[in-house]
Formats: sequence, structure tokens, C-alpha cells
Amino acid sequence: FSRAVASQQDAGVTVGLETVVEGLGFPTQMAFLPDGSRLVAERRGEVHRHTDDGLAGEPFLALGDRLDGTEGEKGLVGMALHPEFERNRRLFLRYSAPSTDDDQSHVAALSEFRAREDMTGVVAGSERRLLEAPQPGPVHNAGALAFDENGHLYVALGDGQRTDIGEENGLWWYQQGGAAQDVQSNLRGGILRIDVDDAEGDRAYGIPSENPLVGRDGRDEFYAWGLRNPYRISTDEGRLFIGDVGEHIRESVYL
Repeated sequence: FSRAVASQQDAGVTVGLETVVEGLGFPTQMAFLPDGSRLVAERRGEVHRHTDDGLAGEPFLALGDRLDGTEGEKGLVGMALHPEFERNRRLFLRYSAPSTDDDQSHVAALSEFRAREDMTGVVAGSERRLLEAPQPGPVHNAGALAFDENGHLYVALGDGQRTDIGEENGLWWYQQGGAAQDVQSNLRGGILRIDVDDAEGDRAYGIPSENPLVGRDGRDEFYAWGLRNPYRISTDEGRLFIGDVGEHIRESVYL
């Protein structure tokens, strides 16, 4: 990980990069603890704590056999701290979990964990699975997480592109994108918005009443849909920025 460093010079502002964390393999998301140290999620299924003295010797969290490998784009792909983390020590991870269905590649899992009071790891056995979404293929496995100013959690999910759809089929792109256009039978290819503080019925989460499909045809969890692989999201003053992949040439940022 690097951070931008700006300096004022006669010719204007010069921007450079300064190394902050070394020794990582494939970092996917970072979060800041109340004491100023950093948590870094690695795609291989570990969360590491980084302080001014470097990386801690032991992982903050290791998913182990709960992770269904890192083939394609699978792995630990999202992390977010609850807005009141300093008080409740709740953190959320999005990762690829094994599937019991032979017709599916894996399960996109959203889980809650609780950190220990000393902030050096998580409480053993504290994982609570909030949501699962079956995935047909190992790529387009987006999973970025972000909270907004109302405490609602945004969950990005890719369209789960299969790898057995060849480009020799002229409609391969249509078959691939079908999930993102279907808001009734799956949760793929979009951004979900849920309330992790107010479970409803048999769900481990609540649904914000302002979600666009509440009271309409479609899954109430959806906030946005029709996306291919929204691998990065960021909230700012009521706005949601979405980074989505293209094909060979272009990538996209949506507001």
C-alpha cells in the first residue's frame, strides 16, 4: 500500500507516492482502527494489522478452510468496520465460501466478526453469516463493502461470469450479463444496501425503506443493478461511486 504525498513547488503541486505497507501478496481492502493502526485484507484469506512498527507477526484473522481458494477472482474481497466499531468492535468480511451445490462454483458470503478488546485479533467463534449468494463461476466475484452516513452497509456483487461461455458464441456477452438484469431470482450484478443493526424476519439484516425495489417486483436488498463486476465502491455525502470492469479496453466509474 502507498499513500499520496503532495508538496508545493514553484511550478505548482507535485504529487508522489510513499510506501506505507510492505510484505503483502494481494491486498484487497484496508480499514483504520481507532488507535490509528491499519487492517489490510489479503485475497488469500487473511487480515493483517499494520502499525508504525510494521506488520504484526500473526494475522488479525485467518479464514482457513472457510475460504474456497483463490482461483480466478475468488478469495477475501471485501472488508468494512461498523461505524461504531470503537464501541461494538464489529467488522464485516465478504469472501468466497465453499458451495454444497455441484452446479455452482462457490458461495459469495457476507459475515460479521467481533474484534477482541485489545484489537489484536477477533474473538474465536464470533463469525455470524449474514448473507449468501450462489456464484456460478470463479470470476466477476466483486465484493467491496462500504457503510454510508446512515449506518447502512453497501455490498457489491459481480455477475458471476461463467468460464464455459466461449466467444465463439455470438451471444456470449448476453448470456454472461443476464444475471445483472435479473433483480428477482438472484442478487448478482449489483449493489445491495442492508441494515446490519436491525434484523427482520428470517433474515440476519434489515432492509432500508428507501431501497428502490421495496414494494415493487424484485429483491428488496438491491440498491443498484445492471453492473458487471463492481469491484470498488465508495460513499461520500449521500453519493455512491462504483468502479466497474469493462472488456479489454475500457473500465467504468458510475455515480
